[in-house]
Formats: sequence, structure tokens, C-alpha cells
Amino acid sequence: MTFFFDNNFSPVVPAILQLLGHEAIHLRDHFAQDDSDEDWIPLVAERGWLLVTADQNLWRRPAQRQLLDHCHLTSIFVRKTVHRWGLRQKVIWFIKHWESVEAKMPDASSGALYEMQANGKLRPMGT
Repeated sequence: MTFFFDNNFSPVVPAILQLLGHEAIHLRDHFAQDDSDEDWIPLVAERGWLLVTADQNLWRRPAQRQLLDHCHLTSIFVRKTVHRWGLRQKVIWFIKHWESVEAKMPDASSGALYEMQANGKLRPMGT
């Protein structure tokens, strides 16, 4: 399964996960950096990739949430606490927790939304 990191994360994060044998890609690998969410979300869902983002607006804004729901895009929302950390600290955090995330995602239903907490645990998000 491929994890798609949006522009909320440096391309370094998925690149390091790739070096460690994980299937991780960055938005800039397949889309223009300034493409709107409405441009890439349907294509990411169509390809069966799982979204990793820190963009809480995708969850909170009705139009974007409706797009996620319509496309059945399984998504992981990383806590803002983690998103505020420096790049080095984020990379170490992802390396530490990524295998457990990968292990849990095959059981995720299409379109499921999760919050990845600072302790690395995934929590299903309410609808």
C-alpha cells in the first residue's frame, strides 16, 4: 500500500521512508506543488493511495470533507503538535512509528479517517 504525503510535509519524509523500504510518495512526485486539493484528491483515491496530511481543513471545511467522503479517500491526519516540530524531529518520529501504522492500515475501510497522535497511535475520527 502506498502512502501519499501532501505538501504539509517535506518531501524528505516520504523519501526517508522509501529508503527504509516503505511505499511512500510525495505530492510533488506526481502533481504540481500548487495544485489544489480538488485537483489531486480524486486521483489519489482512484490510485488507491492513502493520504497522510496535517491539513485539518480537509476534515473541517464542509466542501473538502465532502470531497474526501465522495472519493472514499482513506486518510491519516497527523496532529498539529507533531506538524509544528522541526524536520529532523518529524523524520525520527515517523521512522519510530511507521511500521505500526502500516500494520494497521490494511484493516482500514475505504474512506476511513484517522488521527495520528503524538504517541504514534491511530485513532478513528468521528463522522
